[in-house]
Amino acid sequence: MRPAADGAVTTRGGESYARSRSPGDTVCLLTDGIVEARSTEAIEFGAGRALDLVRANRRETAHQIVETLVRGVRQHCFPARNHDDLTAVVLKVK
Repeated sequence: MRPAADGAVTTRGGESYARSRSPGDTVCLLTDGIVEARSTEAIEFGAGRALDLVRANRRETAHQIVETLVRGVRQHCFPARNHDDLTAVVLKVK
């Protein structure tokens, strides 16, 4: 992805989109290391589970939401260790 001059974001496929945000919104960007983390039964953590955690903790700080996501992935994978990066960026719109 790369930002365009008009504030839109261009994806690898060349499509661009823009979305305005309102005060109180939370924006969450995740790497595949979070979404594709697997339990010992080979069940993916998944985008839905990540979204559920973000929604359930939306009143917390951005830092606390990231910590909750990482803790959730680690608990999901336990006792195995995740071998990919766990990267999340959470933005709170004021």
